Amino acid sequence: MTEINIAMPQGRRGKKASPDITRDANEFLRAVVETTTDCIMLVARDGRLLQMNAPGLQMIEACSFADVDHVSLYDLIVPEHQSSWRDHHRRVCQGENTAWEFEIVGLKGTRRYLSAHASPIGLADGTVGQLAIARDITLPEPRRECAAASQGSPRGESWRAHSRIAGHPQAPAGQ
Repeated sequence: MTEINIAMPQGRRGKKASPDITRDANEFLRAVVETTTDCIMLVARDGRLLQMNAPGLQMIEACSFADVDHVSLYDLIVPEHQSSWRDHHRRVCQGENTAWEFEIVGLKGTRRYLSAHASPIGLADGTVGQLAIARDITLPEPRRECAAASQGSPRGESWRAHSRIAGHPQAPAGQ
């Protein structure tokens, strides 16, 4: 994994944090990135993928980061979601925190529906990029068929209403 460095807040009276605290914070951050099951990615202002953890690589069906290093993330977004994705990415790079859902097609052709939360992050080249955490919210095939079949049924409405209240990640968006 690429070396990850985080800025440490100034200590009391403007003193810099000790190297031990900085090292501990970097180790903590590395452990979080390596143990989460969600995709954590760093995207440049122009859409190039700069970093991605192992679960993210699995979502996009890459064997290693070398397969996608500096590849345009736009190429993985399905055409019908590209405009929305670009708009959210632009907003993040202008300093806004945002969340949205979109669909991708992995390198081996698998379609996945993702929910992302993103924040702006300063990059080494002085530009602002996007730090995002994305979760695969794709319904398994049998559940997708059941959800489609129940769209007009009272039971389907009940499930959608309950899912929205419970914050279920697979509840239909915008309903």
